[in-house]
Amino acid sequence: MTMIRIRPGGSTLAVALAALMLSSCTAVRPRIDFTPSFTATAELARADELVRAGCYTCLTRALAIYEKLADGPVAVPVAAYRAVDTAILMATRERELGLGRGGSRQLAEDLAGRLPAPVDYSPYLAMVDAIGWTRAGVSAEQQDTILATQRTVNINFAQWRAKLLAQAPTDPLSTYELVALDCLYTYRLREAKQTAWTLPASATPLLRYRAAICANASPGLLDAVLRDEPRLRELYLEKGVRAYAQGTLRTAERHLLTALEEIPSLMAAKLYLGDVYLRMEDVESSFKAYHVVTAAVPGQRDAMIGEAKTLSYLDRSDEAIVVLDEMVRLGTWFQGEAHYWLGVNRLHLTQLDLANDEVLAARKYLPMDPLVDKLAGRVAVARNEIERAEREFRAAVEHFAGRQTRDCDTNYLLASVLVMQKKWPEGGERFSQVVPCFVEDEQGMRRKIEEINAADLPAERKVRLVAAKEKGITALQSQQARAAYNGAVAYANLGDKEKARPLAERAALHPDMADLAQKLLARLIPGLER
Repeated sequence: MTMIRIRPGGSTLAVALAALMLSSCTAVRPRIDFTPSFTATAELARADELVRAGCYTCLTRALAIYEKLADGPVAVPVAAYRAVDTAILMATRERELGLGRGGSRQLAEDLAGRLPAPVDYSPYLAMVDAIGWTRAGVSAEQQDTILATQRTVNINFAQWRAKLLAQAPTDPLSTYELVALDCLYTYRLREAKQTAWTLPASATPLLRYRAAICANASPGLLDAVLRDEPRLRELYLEKGVRAYAQGTLRTAERHLLTALEEIPSLMAAKLYLGDVYLRMEDVESSFKAYHVVTAAVPGQRDAMIGEAKTLSYLDRSDEAIVVLDEMVRLGTWFQGEAHYWLGVNRLHLTQLDLANDEVLAARKYLPMDPLVDKLAGRVAVARNEIERAEREFRAAVEHFAGRQTRDCDTNYLLASVLVMQKKWPEGGERFSQVVPCFVEDEQGMRRKIEEINAADLPAERKVRLVAAKEKGITALQSQQARAAYNGAVAYANLGDKEKARPLAERAALHPDMADLAQKLLARLIPGLER
């Protein structure tokens, strides 16, 4: 059987005649009416308009209308075929949006099996599989299903495309699948020295939507489609993802929330919201977003690692470990990150041997990661392995530099283990360099407070975010004083009072270190009274 199917402009009479001729191949059907009622004709037109509009909820409503007309006491056969087409469109959209619980593909297969005249829809179902699931919102196992379809694509792409081209643009389903395949398999077009099919000016919103979400589409196309068809609100998912990539986090948040208003089960939008909030350093909101995804989509690794990170930041180590242990059990994805965060939380719980095991496991997957080096050094210090700690912190500093970045805390830790080993010259120098590093971080945090206060954020969130930043500033000021004092001690032990004194005076300005710094100054400056 070929891929010829009934198109929205097709003849109801033709379908009825085909059904009669093939009655021996079909099950008992409702009575076929060769002259559909005015009401049925109006309902068909309403469903067709919903398909042209193209929004996922529009497709859902259209499918319900087609099924009702096809299964009613007076059957409208063309509706049965359009129901299959619409279910396939929905199945494709579910993969594009990451609606992993959507069952439209199976529904399409079931509906095709109940058609009054048998039609082979298997190529279209294979094309749906070739679309694959977007990573956001579905489990890693669902994402992996695309790998199994590659051989099918390799064998059938040229044939599929030729048949789709023959039916475009008059057949919405064929045209949609053609645009989707051209977008996803551009390398196949290059190999065949072909160009992607161009949408006509009269293209429906359904088709313009698919063109707009293609990676190489003009950025303005999203807004143009939404302007012409506001019901395509799932496009706000794509707008949110693009805004996030550009760093406009508040805009990304608004777009993602709009997408969720349209499709509350759109876990991809929830996942990206978790990412947005994490970059905003709104850890509590980030955790809540990730947790919704992990509850709805077991095995969604991006959400699992996000949930584990936020639980770690919230000092909820026992809960984080449960999530991370499950990630390790599942295997394959984010294994290095899972072992790293297990190490962080085991260290937080002072489970030092277990923390060390996790560091070694993380390094197998992330051998050049400075955060793993830094954690290894911290674990070594806790286990009183000071020489090893020095090696780990040196590796971390080197790997941070290799990434053209720096981490004040790592340099502070390296300076600390140098001083523990009485390596006064380098220890003093590194501590003196760490002080301005922490000052820069404090200045950066103050700028973030200004940005938060100027941002279009709810008042409650502003208060919460500013309070977290102010707490961070307090910690940085304390670290500055500690670094200054430790540097002064190192230089004092070398007998270099000229370098020790300004660092001690700096430390004396902070209440945490004032007493110790004054005592040190008394040694450096005989006769100095407190």
